[in-house]
Amino acid sequence: MITAPTAADASISGRVITAGGTPISRATITVVDAATSQAKVGMTNLFGYFNVGGLEVGKLYIITVSHPTYQFTQNTQSFVLNDNVMGLVFVASGSTGKGGGPTGPGKTSVPKTVPTQPTLTPGKGRTPMINNN
Repeated sequence: MITAPTAADASISGRVITAGGTPISRATITVVDAATSQAKVGMTNLFGYFNVGGLEVGKLYIITVSHPTYQFTQNTQSFVLNDNVMGLVFVASGSTGKGGGPTGPGKTSVPKTVPTQPTLTPGKGRTPMINNN
């Protein structure tokens, strides 16, 4: 029996970062097949990387990034997927001050406790002593 060839699967991978290059974790990546409106959703890892696989080649996809704490000047990219796409980068243009951060709505700013550093106190005629005030 002869069967027709099936379309190969491909993936889109990349990174989501701030303008300063800091990775953004837990950003939502949505990949939509423009012809069928079927969506695949993924999230960035701790280092801002994402990978969405199982995509059919030869189709137009619309890729969108979102995050409750960050805004993106260009949050959408689209292209016909002919092979695996690697290195797609979304750069946040600023922070919304909502969600995920320490001071969003309904959140309380919690000051970080900075441990007291030991101070050196010179003694008379002896080596300095460490004083942990």
